[in-house]
Amino acid sequence: MRLNIVCVAALVTLLGLVVAAALGTGAMTVLVGVGAVVTGAGWVRLQGLTAARAHGVVIALAGIASALVALRLPSAYLTWAGLIAALGLIAVFLIELLRGTGAARRLEALVASSSGVALTALGAGWIGSLRVATEQHAALIGVTAVAAFAAVLMAAVPWPDRMIGPLCVLVATAVAPLVALLVGESGAGTAALLGAVAGLVVATFRRMVLADGGPRTRLGAVAVGVGPVLAAGSAFYGAQLLIAS
Repeated sequence: MRLNIVCVAALVTLLGLVVAAALGTGAMTVLVGVGAVVTGAGWVRLQGLTAARAHGVVIALAGIASALVALRLPSAYLTWAGLIAALGLIAVFLIELLRGTGAARRLEALVASSSGVALTALGAGWIGSLRVATEQHAALIGVTAVAAFAAVLMAAVPWPDRMIGPLCVLVATAVAPLVALLVGESGAGTAALLGAVAGLVVATFRRMVLADGGPRTRLGAVAVGVGPVLAAGSAFYGAQLLIAS
């Protein structure tokens, strides 16, 4: 079942986030860059679309460029990520323009590629978070990843969305403060909030994956597992700024 592939890919990415957060910004940059390449390779193939290679290159480059900007300019990350995503979107339109008016499924390709560009560009939020984090906030990256890990395990259960969606949020919300206490992190309330956000992201993308029958290919399933985990980095970055203020 390809939902299992999605969950395994997400779990591996989350585990990588925990390790990268411990190793530092260099490791996190490598992780986000590799995640962008994987997402680019499979995202457009979710629906078996044509011109997948060209769109995949744009999706991957958007993620890599955002990662490098976040590494060098963490305080300006959100501004640059938006600009990079906009340039990626222009590139997607140019690719479809070059394919000609008779090309098949142009609208589907535009929508799929645009969403892929947004996901990989937002992935650099994990790097920005680590660059501006205090030691306390850096620990929260690992705590949030573990909470999302628990939510993904719940998402793998073949139950209806109306049951699994709330359970993903509840499990992640409960796991995050427990993990925070185990690692000596005092901000249990903050961890619970971040856990709830992680659970909501997992539940939302689970519903999206299953809504259209799921990924058509194994590579597409891997991309669905990796891309949303990357994009969650910007949500964490925003939450971190709110906590710091």
